Amino acid sequence: MKRAACTIASANYLHFGWTLAESFLNSHPHDEFYLLVVDQLPKHFVSQNPRVHVLEVEKLGLPSFLSLAFKFNVVELNTGVKPTFLKYLFSLGVDKVIYFDPDIYIFQPVELVYEELDSVSIVLTPHILSPTPDVDHVYEKDFLGTGIFNLGFVAVSNSIQGRNFLDWWEERCLFFGFNDLRVGLFVDQKWVNFAPCLFDKVHILRHVGCNIAYWNLQQRSLSENETGYIVDGSSPLVFFHFSGYSPNRPDQLSRNLRVSQGVDETLRRILIFYGERLRANGAETYQKYHYAYGNFSDGSPIPSLARRLYSVTMDQWGDQNPFDVRSGFFAAAKKAGLLSRHDQSVQYSSNNLPVNDWRIKLINRFLFLLPRIIGGDRYTMLMKYLSFISILRNQRQLLFADEPKSAR
Repeated sequence: MKRAACTIASANYLHFGWTLAESFLNSHPHDEFYLLVVDQLPKHFVSQNPRVHVLEVEKLGLPSFLSLAFKFNVVELNTGVKPTFLKYLFSLGVDKVIYFDPDIYIFQPVELVYEELDSVSIVLTPHILSPTPDVDHVYEKDFLGTGIFNLGFVAVSNSIQGRNFLDWWEERCLFFGFNDLRVGLFVDQKWVNFAPCLFDKVHILRHVGCNIAYWNLQQRSLSENETGYIVDGSSPLVFFHFSGYSPNRPDQLSRNLRVSQGVDETLRRILIFYGERLRANGAETYQKYHYAYGNFSDGSPIPSLARRLYSVTMDQWGDQNPFDVRSGFFAAAKKAGLLSRHDQSVQYSSNNLPVNDWRIKLINRFLFLLPRIIGGDRYTMLMKYLSFISILRNQRQLLFADEPKSAR
């Protein structure tokens, strides 16, 4: 029975990948670990551990890979190739595989997961195990958008149902693996809400020591004894998910915290320890690397708008390399004024818009006067249209506004 664990990372996250691999292999000396690099390998790259099998994403044999790499941003591509990667490991003879996000650390052997795969095909962990106590139920509302299960962890057996699950998941990830919450999409994760409904050999792992992260720490308490870290006074800490952690802020849990949460002394020791391991595994070097699929061939950045419009016009460009500034897509995007030397759009979300910016205030003042001018019904209709058209993938006409319909 061949067992393995794996992760996926771009070059600027390799210190996370090495640290995860180190923690897994320390607890599982006879198992194998695979690291998929969704990027171009850095020059003079040398594997830090001969027991870690490093694969480049091109080795997966994805059809039209450059189109996928252009269509999706770095997070979407890293998550979207996950089922393809697991299928590839099955083709190498792996019987049981566990995927971990690179920002996870294994504190205890994960035998309980491998044992579950003796009788089931898929193992998942939910984000939370009990109702959230806060009045606004912030995390519960978030999970309605991003998914019930956290796909920083998933385990699959090389069984008929396990392979069927990966085929089903892969097709959806490669076509619709966008981070687009307004249309119900959230990379690879949201799709797996369906898994317990569509497949009967799914185990929902409720062990409190598995996949602890900032979103469920308010429900679990950490302590320490002579055997290691303990959760809720009795369960061992098996693996911790340091989502949003930065070695540049070693004593902070996550930049993604939505609910005020103190860091107690036990958690602080865990965070400091993890930061030390990241630095030992090359954080200072790796975090400086730039994503290979983030720029056109002339070095200019690929704006989010360009990626989204490419994704809905791919049929127009044939087998052209979309990264090439000599391509038809680049010419059309440049003509339409969609390109820029800087892409600041990724800095903002609905949670951090510059509401005090004079331009935002001016827009708001205009919008708030509109109902008096056009009436509440027309205003409501306008807002619904703006909600539709503000989804970038619904703006195909930006590229083809000058063309007659017969030419499309």
